[in-house]
Amino acid sequence: MDFIGVYERKMDDKCRISIPICLLDTLRKQGASGLFLVPSADRYHFDLFSSDYIEENFANLEYERGSTIFGRIQKTNIDAAGRLQISKDFARKNFPSSHVLFIKTPNVIQIWDPVNFEEAEKAEIRVLHNWNKLAKAAKQEETDLLSFIKSEHHTVR
Repeated sequence: MDFIGVYERKMDDKCRISIPICLLDTLRKQGASGLFLVPSADRYHFDLFSSDYIEENFANLEYERGSTIFGRIQKTNIDAAGRLQISKDFARKNFPSSHVLFIKTPNVIQIWDPVNFEEAEKAEIRVLHNWNKLAKAAKQEETDLLSFIKSEHHTVR
């Protein structure tokens, strides 16, 4: 299984980002000569895909959705030192602090601006908290309903 984790890197003045070695090995195994940073559906981060993956999975993307995604895709590559090179405009717009988080999930390598990651993490915690509150309320309603049914059952006899 590929390693899963979070790695922070700082972009240099030429907008190059050193790729963590365990992720670099994964990318090289995929034969990633051409890479693309593809915006995620939530627009908080970018997924890093090989050109082969793009051709296989994005070829049939409907035009309306595709234009918003393809308009933000950044083509990149890995240099001999194991760094991603991105354009200055792309870096300034998407990674204003010059810090980048690489996140390896089971299926994809994600690249986040740390501020966006923190915001998404807080939102996820709020969702989980609200979900737990709803689950507790539903459990209480179930308990109350069962108590009511039992009391009505005793009353009917």
